Amino acid sequence: MATTELSAALAALFGEWARRLHLAIRGDRAMLLFSARAGLRLRLIYERVAAANGWSPWPAADLMISRLLAARVTLAQAPDLVWDIVAGDFAGHPLAECLGAFGVAADTVAPATLTSAAMLRRFAASAAGAPLLAEAAEQHALFARRLAADVGDAECLAVVDSGQFGSAQLLLEAAYPDYAWRGLYIGRCNHRGAPAPHFARARGLIFQADRWLPRRPETAFLKHWHLLEDLLEPALPSVTRFVANDAGRPLSNLELDPAWPHAVTAGDALWQAVLAGLEAQPAFDLEREHPAYRDALATLEKMILAPRPQQLAALATGRRSRDFGRSGEIPVLLEGHRALRQRLGRINAALWREGQVVSEFGRAGTWLLEGRRRLRALIDRA
Repeated sequence: MATTELSAALAALFGEWARRLHLAIRGDRAMLLFSARAGLRLRLIYERVAAANGWSPWPAADLMISRLLAARVTLAQAPDLVWDIVAGDFAGHPLAECLGAFGVAADTVAPATLTSAAMLRRFAASAAGAPLLAEAAEQHALFARRLAADVGDAECLAVVDSGQFGSAQLLLEAAYPDYAWRGLYIGRCNHRGAPAPHFARARGLIFQADRWLPRRPETAFLKHWHLLEDLLEPALPSVTRFVANDAGRPLSNLELDPAWPHAVTAGDALWQAVLAGLEAQPAFDLEREHPAYRDALATLEKMILAPRPQQLAALATGRRSRDFGRSGEIPVLLEGHRALRQRLGRINAALWREGQVVSEFGRAGTWLLEGRRRLRALIDRA
């Protein structure tokens, strides 16, 4: 029952997202680039909704990219930008772990904790950093060849992805400035307050906010972003590098398995239910909001901010991969000893805190969250 309710709400949300995406791009030489991995399923959603409603879809291609690969291909053109972004993500971690994401052997890195981008700049300028820069130049050239082949004479390239910050767009703008880049995301967010010059060319089609806002139910996704990420990311490896095949065409590591398109359509019960929900939607007017969208937002906000115990299994999602080329996975909900102190610690550490509250305290947790949500709404109206 929970999966049915959730999938119906998500299908309506994606229907409205597809409508807004279709209206967001203009120009004879504009093209949608659907960013791996989440963008691969977003392309499937967009093209199915467009076909069902008789819209002529915009020219599109799969963009084989990740934050790690975007950093690699930009390193020679804008090293300061790359190292500032990387240092922000790896601050407080071992320097060897950070550089290991770029393929640098640990025994070539001095033991140290990463505290500033200057440490990365010094390594890149050293003899030990020469192979890193050489590979970056090679990857830049391979990606440029692949991009040119995929986009043809298109001039305005719109990166389509789930969101939030759009680091890949920011990096690609610096790496390939001959194109006019844009970003079209489900949500746009800058919760860290980082410099975001690309936001002038980036748009959140469902929301633009840096935190949850009580009067905007769509921002509830910022409390449980992993719900969208887990749904949209197929069981495929992250893109880390390009190689040229026997015909000279650059291919990403993701594409080396010829069965990869199957993983985009295949998926768990929730993904299949969302696709079925999209198929069952009646046609709707391109110039008007999806008729079920507002109700869907209200349903999703309530499920995220005050879930019922029986909804946790549908909402919790699987274990999340660590970002930026790092190995390992992180559970969305945590388990452990039932002592109160340990329970409170898990709530504070969980990726989805509201879900963790209900996991720890059951229906009482739901009541607590519902009361907090109502109180916040009253305070906001005062």
